[in-house]
Amino acid sequence: MAHHKQQDRFLQEHMRPQVEMYADPAGRGGVLEAEGMVEIKFRTPDLIAAMHRLDPVIAAARAEGGADAAATIRAREAALLPVYRQARGLSL
Repeated sequence: MAHHKQQDRFLQEHMRPQVEMYADPAGRGGVLEAEGMVEIKFRTPDLIAAMHRLDPVIAAARAEGGADAAATIRAREAALLPVYRQARGLSL
């Protein structure tokens, strides 16, 4: 019986999975989501930064440069923003 207690204690101390926790520095306390429900929330500047990183039309306009490029980028951001806002609300 004592052997089983030692074995159980060993398993609890050494085989327990490590838990990692993360928090948004700008986050606020609130109601916890149900387990398994995860939502990633981005603010508008974050969405625009993602567009500049991911969209080939914006990348091409930035590479081209000039006054027309700035107008093209703003128009593309305005066209993509509703899509990016809809995608941010999807649960994973």
